[in-house]
Amino acid sequence: MGVMTTTECVSGATETRESVEPLPSRTNKRERGAVRWFVVIHRTTTLLLGLVVTATLALVVLIHLSPSGAVRVFGVEARPVRSGSMEPALEVGDVALIKPAAATPSDSIRVGSIITFRAPGRDSMIISHRVTAVQADATGQRSFITRGDANSAPDGTAVPDDNVIGVVTGRIPRLGYVMHSLTQGRALLVVCCSAVLSSCALWLARRSQALAAAQTVNQEAIQQQQETTP
Repeated sequence: MGVMTTTECVSGATETRESVEPLPSRTNKRERGAVRWFVVIHRTTTLLLGLVVTATLALVVLIHLSPSGAVRVFGVEARPVRSGSMEPALEVGDVALIKPAAATPSDSIRVGSIITFRAPGRDSMIISHRVTAVQADATGQRSFITRGDANSAPDGTAVPDDNVIGVVTGRIPRLGYVMHSLTQGRALLVVCCSAVLSSCALWLARRSQALAAAQTVNQEAIQQQQETTP
C-alpha cells in the first residue's frame, strides 16, 4: 500500500494530510486467476474433443474405403483378427499390425515369424499364421510352411514368397471389434456421436471466447476504477 503526504496552509497554520493510494484487491487477483485457468481448461478440452472427432471420422472413412476392413496408417497395415487359429498370440477381436512385404526383405522371414498372406489358390482369403519351415526350390524361390498356434497340423499348402502380404509386428487388443462394428452398418451411430462431440467442442470454443472477453472487460474496468480513485 502506498502513502502520499500533502501539506496545506490553513489560516497561517500548516496542516499535513496523508492519503492512501488503493492497490489491486487480492480478491480481484484470485478471480482473474480463476477465470484464466477456466479458459485454459476449456480450450484444452476443446482441442482434445476435436482430435477425438477427427480421428473417429478418419477411421470411419478409411475402413469404408477398404473392402477387407484393413487400414494402412504411417506405412503399417492394421487388419482385424477374425479367427482364433493364432490364439493366444492373436485373439479374435484384436488388430494385427503388419509391416508390408515391400518394406520387409524376404530373407528376414524365418521360422517363428508370423506372416500375413493370401491363401494359395484363394487370393480372397487372407491368413496370418506362424512360419514353421522355410524351403526353396531349384531356382532359389522361397516358400513357407505355416501353422496356426492353435492348430494341431500345419497348413496344407506351402505359401509362395509372392503371396506374402507382410509380417505381423504387433497387435492392439480388442480394437478389431470397433473396426468390425464400423463395417457392419453401425458407422451412422459413430458419425452421430462424432457430430455431438463436434457440437460440444464448438460450444466450448465459443464459451472460452466469451470468458476471455469478459476477463478483458473486467480487467479494464478495474484499471479504470483504480485510475479514477483519489
